[in-house]
Amino acid sequence: MRRSLCQFIFASLCVVVLALSAGCERQSAPEALVLKVGVIASLSGEGQRDGAITVNCASVVADYYNEQGGVEVDGKRYRVELLVRDDASDASQAAGIAYEFVQAGDVYYVIGPEGNAVSEAVAPVLDSAGILYLHYGLSHRLLAGASCGFLARPQSIQLFASVVDYLRENEEELSICVLVGDSQAAMYQKLKVEEMVERAGIEVVRFARFDVTEEVFDLSDTPAAVQSFVSRVVSSQPNVVILCGQQRGTLSLAMSYLREGGYAGTVIARDSLVLNDSGVVRAWTDGLLLVGRSAPLEEQSNYYLDLKERYLDQFSEWDTDVDIKLYALESVLRGVAHCGSEALSSSEVLRGAIETIQFPDPFLVETRMVGFGGRSSLSASRQLSIPILLSKYSEGEVQVVYGSGPSF
Repeated sequence: MRRSLCQFIFASLCVVVLALSAGCERQSAPEALVLKVGVIASLSGEGQRDGAITVNCASVVADYYNEQGGVEVDGKRYRVELLVRDDASDASQAAGIAYEFVQAGDVYYVIGPEGNAVSEAVAPVLDSAGILYLHYGLSHRLLAGASCGFLARPQSIQLFASVVDYLRENEEELSICVLVGDSQAAMYQKLKVEEMVERAGIEVVRFARFDVTEEVFDLSDTPAAVQSFVSRVVSSQPNVVILCGQQRGTLSLAMSYLREGGYAGTVIARDSLVLNDSGVVRAWTDGLLLVGRSAPLEEQSNYYLDLKERYLDQFSEWDTDVDIKLYALESVLRGVAHCGSEALSSSEVLRGAIETIQFPDPFLVETRMVGFGGRSSLSASRQLSIPILLSKYSEGEVQVVYGSGPSF
């Protein structure tokens, strides 16, 4: 009896000690420090491709920071937690996700969404709650309004403005022919580019007499029709051709028609035309200038190369949009770190400091400052100042000859 009593007392003491020990462990365990960032993206529906790139870019950047212990803010490190939601390319669903983030009460930064309609749907919801969001919509309503939204990519007109600046500085006698893709949006873009070229005092070559649609470079037309079109271009004798509004991944086809048709002058195109275009032949690339964010390997930082390797390991396929969308989460984290711990519980301090927030571009070797405020007459008032690069191809080599930052 006495032995049983002793055993019972001993067992009870063990339970008490274990309970106290567990309680101490709970009290001594440090509270996890987390920075939550919402991501609204189309992971289904017609915008699935763009949405996947948005999420994938945020994912590799977050993984990199978290492997370093998180983003450092006022001497403490915060793990980056992405709250990814699929808007299914639907405006009402996107608005519902925005309400979800508002109701959560601890989400102050959002990446996305993509496109005008979806971005316009979430804008009033996030604006009313003071949530900063980096969107990919280009409508006037989004760009002109004073809101918490920032455009997270360069506009097409900004890309071609950089082209005009470069040509004006480096070419004495210029005549430019703008060849356009077969769409209303592309035609509008052509007219804006031509207007910009003429304002710069550069001759615009037009070979259509009455109907501007005659200057549509339709690569889907029959070979005979395209060859006839190129003959008209060559006879007009422009020394620069700008490809404007063409379909993605069509550069090799366009270059082959132009070069085989006898055009030997400079050709300028957006780097997105090269997407999945492994057929770009070196023989066609002499005299080619690509405008966008893509740059030769030697121009890229070790950090960028690390992220690119991670991206390809996880998602296999690269896209020129990745070069743009890597900046979104990176800019949020840099902005929060710049503003300090107050920015962890509200975006107001960051939004109030957009004119002063600048940081060296982490993805390029050359120093160039990136920020949140538009810095040219063509910029939206709230826009990430992502670099615009112009890369020139000559004898199989490529070199960055122009950049939109002060270091170039």
